[in-house]
Amino acid sequence: MAGGLDLDGYIMPVQAWNRIKVHEKFSRMTRGKLEQLEASMRPHIKCQGFAAIVEEPIFEILLTQILNQ
Repeated sequence: MAGGLDLDGYIMPVQAWNRIKVHEKFSRMTRGKLEQLEASMRPHIKCQGFAAIVEEPIFEILLTQILNQ
């Protein structure tokens, strides 16, 4: 479902998780960092009616910041 929708600059949770898993620094991901990512994303999450979405650039910035710590 997520791959077939035109979200125009937004990603859904399943897409976010897939990006986390394939990130070059995924080996640095810990439970604490995942919780930190969740907390930092929370203000940016919107409900599209069918799912939660977050702006793709914001997600990428937050993910990079967390994994570079």
